[in-house]
Amino acid sequence: MWRMRRCCVLLLLGACNFRVTVVTEDAAPTIDAPPPVQSWWDAGYRYRRRLVVTTGAVTPDKGYAGYTVRLAPFDPATFTGLGASCDDLRVVTYDGATWTELPRHLLGCGTAAADLRFAAPIDLPSQASWYGAYVYYGNPSAAAPSSNGVYLWWDDAATNRAAMYARGRFDPWLSTGHDNSLQWNAAGYYTYDTGDDSQSSYRRAVEERDVFIEAELFHTGCYTNNMQTSVCVRGVIASGTGASEQADHYYCTTRAQNPSCNDTDQGIYDGDIVKTDNEIIAVQGMADPPPIVPNQWRKQALAAFGATPTQLRFWDADAGWSALAVPPASALQATGSDATDHTQRGFAGVMTAQDIGRLRNVVIRRYVEPEPSLTVEQEEVRLESQ
Repeated sequence: MWRMRRCCVLLLLGACNFRVTVVTEDAAPTIDAPPPVQSWWDAGYRYRRRLVVTTGAVTPDKGYAGYTVRLAPFDPATFTGLGASCDDLRVVTYDGATWTELPRHLLGCGTAAADLRFAAPIDLPSQASWYGAYVYYGNPSAAAPSSNGVYLWWDDAATNRAAMYARGRFDPWLSTGHDNSLQWNAAGYYTYDTGDDSQSSYRRAVEERDVFIEAELFHTGCYTNNMQTSVCVRGVIASGTGASEQADHYYCTTRAQNPSCNDTDQGIYDGDIVKTDNEIIAVQGMADPPPIVPNQWRKQALAAFGATPTQLRFWDADAGWSALAVPPASALQATGSDATDHTQRGFAGVMTAQDIGRLRNVVIRRYVEPEPSLTVEQEEVRLESQ
């Protein structure tokens, strides 16, 4: 069983990193100190390093089990014997008796700024550090591991997952029309065309309160009275199905100016976070953004966490950003709190309105601030006796 105790993060990091201990038996990983672990997961892997996950002061609504944590940036060249493909870089946890390999997502192999992600396998207290995970490497015969399960949802559109999205009108933004046009293209994206005076939604029933969603969009056209394609969280359908859906509980971003049609009709809400209705502002944007740049990939992201008040963040950038599901501060469009908030767990997804475009790289994950950090300790070499 995991032994969990609250601790001082600064003391932990100062006292425990880069410590070498000679031991005669294994111990279960604890929250308050790194235990000695003499056994080895797989003799085919020559090297390992312990990972330390440290949480902040805010605990997610559903806890840290399943929270996507990341080690970034790091240089794979500093990991002795790691293959050029990085396929042999594995994340493994230890509970004092059993080793368990976790799905992981590695970005930037071959660069000096790689980015490793995995989902925390257990719940953790706030302001604590957990020492139960390792990275193993140095196995030239290892095949690529799975990345499924690192996020609540990730769809890079490399394969057709169109049928895995719930669909419906969601809310009658601009008009009561509804379309269901999402189709996969083998080039690696989905296409949609709402038609005039129509909107739709493509979403996942994650049933999360403290959640982040990001989507990459490519707007090829729009209809008069302006597109308002957005990302949404904490969505709950109050009544209806399909074309008759009516939601009364959600937060959505608003980007409402496209020079392909016009840039005035819904411009007063452009760059804001709205709730319940596309004209009810939950958080005012920091500045009125310019019209979007069509015919290029761009990104939007939205996060909601906490309750009474709910904290809200909206990121938007015509050029997008490089780190998947980790927008930079420079892309922050709106930030603030909503005291008269929506606090139910619900779906997250993309809402399309008066828009013609493409969609890919939809990512949904848990989110709080500050996010948990992940550090790596010194390299260990497998002994012949292990």
